[in-house]
Amino acid sequence: MKKRTKIDARMVDNENPEWTAADFRKARPAREMAPEIVAAYERSRGRPVGRKKAVISRNCLAVPSESGGSQA
Repeated sequence: MKKRTKIDARMVDNENPEWTAADFRKARPAREMAPEIVAAYERSRGRPVGRKKAVISRNCLAVPSESGGSQA
C-alpha cells in the first residue's frame, strides 16, 4: 500500500492544477502555437556579434637564456 504524503495547503494552486495524462496529450510545442515568439527567442540567443577578444600569444615553454638564468 502506498504511503500518503501530507499536502501543505499553502502549496496548492487552484488556478494552476497539476497536469493530467489528457493535458499532456493535448499539449503542443511552442513552435506550433507561437512561431514568431520562438523565432525571436532563437535570434536573441548566442554569442554577441562583433565582440571578439584580442588574441594574446604567449610562449608557454620556458626557453633557458644563454647565461643559464630563468626568464623574467
